[in-house]
Amino acid sequence: MGARHILGEKLPDLVLSGVNKGRNVAEDVVYSGTIAGALEGTILGLPSFALSQEFSMETREKPLWDTSLKFGPADLAQGDRRRRAENTVINVNFSRLRAR
Repeated sequence: MGARHILGEKLPDLVLSGVNKGRNVAEDVVYSGTIAGALEGTILGLPSFALSQEFSMETREKPLWDTSLKFGPADLAQGDRRRRAENTVINVNFSRLRAR
């Protein structure tokens, strides 16, 4: 709705959905709003990434966001440079471990 009705003719160059708290793997992708946002971007023909920050029991209340902050920009740049198949969503799950 936002892309078609709010932005109109000027669509974004890229869709970034997330970074959400918790990983999106296995059956999680079926009900994930983060994945759904990236899928909608792909349906519109836009390069789309779903981004998630994994946490552990110890970091459940305070995930280590510095991991996605450190590696996210480079991962996105690399994913955007590579030739991707049309109609493809890239799902990135950042590690629950502290970035070094």
